[in-house]
Amino acid sequence: RSSDVKKVADLKRISGEAEDVKRSTGVRDEKLLEVVGWPVEELAQVSTILAAVADVEARLKEAQACVHSDDDKLMCVHVMEALLQSWRCLVQVDKQVKDAKKAGGTAVNAAIDVPVRFAIVAPLCDALMDKA
Repeated sequence: RSSDVKKVADLKRISGEAEDVKRSTGVRDEKLLEVVGWPVEELAQVSTILAAVADVEARLKEAQACVHSDDDKLMCVHVMEALLQSWRCLVQVDKQVKDAKKAGGTAVNAAIDVPVRFAIVAPLCDALMDKA
C-alpha cells in the first residue's frame, strides 16, 4: 500500500523485485510498462532515493577511512566536500519526496531518516575539519 512508510531496506527489496520482473519478462520499454499499469514513476523515485542514499553511504565510508588514515590534509578537505555535496543531494531528494506527497502527486512514502543520518554526518565532518 502506498500509505505504508517504506524504509530504505524495503525500497531496495522493491527495486530488486521490479528488476527481476523486468528481466524475466524481457520488457524494458518504460512506455509499454506504463500502459500495463507498471508503477514507472514510483520506481523512478525509488531509484533516485536509493542512489542518493548509496552515495551518502559511500562518502561516509571514504570519510571514515580518511579520518583514520595518514592522508594529507588536502585529501581530507576533498573527502569532506564530496560528503557535503552528497548530503545536499540526499536532503534535496527527501524534500522532493515530501513536496510530492504534500501536492498529492505520485510519491513513494519513504523514510530516508535525514535526522538520523545527520547525527552520523555532522560529527564525521567535524573530525575531518579537525584533521584538515
